[in-house]
Amino acid sequence: KKNSNIAFSDKEISKIFLKKIKHWDNGKRIIPVDLPFESRAREDFTAEMHHRNIASIVRYWQQELFAGRGRPPEILPSDEEVIKFVMANPYAIGYVSSKAKIDNVKVLKIIK
Repeated sequence: KKNSNIAFSDKEISKIFLKKIKHWDNGKRIIPVDLPFESRAREDFTAEMHHRNIASIVRYWQQELFAGRGRPPEILPSDEEVIKFVMANPYAIGYVSSKAKIDNVKVLKIIK
């Protein structure tokens, strides 16, 4: 909730989760977190934000790891775990399914 950002474009969100944008406006490191590969929310997020499929994102991170340029976001097992993680880490960002009960975290607006 303390994050001053309120909206991002889908391109900015994609860059954050691909770790091409690494810092918030205040200079603090962004900590993105993902849901499991088999999650419908991750499938939808990947299609809408990255305009790719999950396999393509997996290949991207394999190349980044092999080249020593970075590691993928941590994968948390559920919507609840993502929400707990974001609540505990003021510089974290995550996404959840539309059915998730969202309390005590800021919901960012996505501008298309």
